[in-house]
Amino acid sequence: MQKTLNGNPLHMINNELIFDMVGKDIQKCKEYMEKFYVLQEIYDFANDWELNQRDKQISTEMSFYKETWMEMEKFAAMVEKVPNSNTKMGTILVETLSLKKYLSDLPKKVIDSIKSNVTNTMETETKSLREELSKTSEILDQLPGSLNVYVEQVNTLKYVKEKNEEFS
Repeated sequence: MQKTLNGNPLHMINNELIFDMVGKDIQKCKEYMEKFYVLQEIYDFANDWELNQRDKQISTEMSFYKETWMEMEKFAAMVEKVPNSNTKMGTILVETLSLKKYLSDLPKKVIDSIKSNVTNTMETETKSLREELSKTSEILDQLPGSLNVYVEQVNTLKYVKEKNEEFS
């Protein structure tokens, strides 16, 4: 049967037309998919975030969190541009909804870990400040019975003033 088909000129022409059409469709798909290569940055960032366990590191540098948060907003905007529906390229259907769903989850995970880290950082800092305040209060509540107690109170007041300036 294959010999009969191979010997038929109409079959040969149709076969060639089909393969040419599929080849052109594949080329169209490649060109279409090139616009999604910029999304690799999102995957790379989230992968690096997870591999370096940045989500488990507590930082008091709020600028780090702010920069990361802004980066996640940029990524979310990039993902938003991914089509929700399938795109037909001749005989090939390009499905992008699963890509969009997968990539939109990555910035959300980073943002959730930032929220958790900020909360943990604030809890740690609050606890530390509460302990310092308690110690400071104990020192300042004493009546200066000696020069040493008075010097300790003056130094404590200087420390409190210094801390107050840090928060301002």
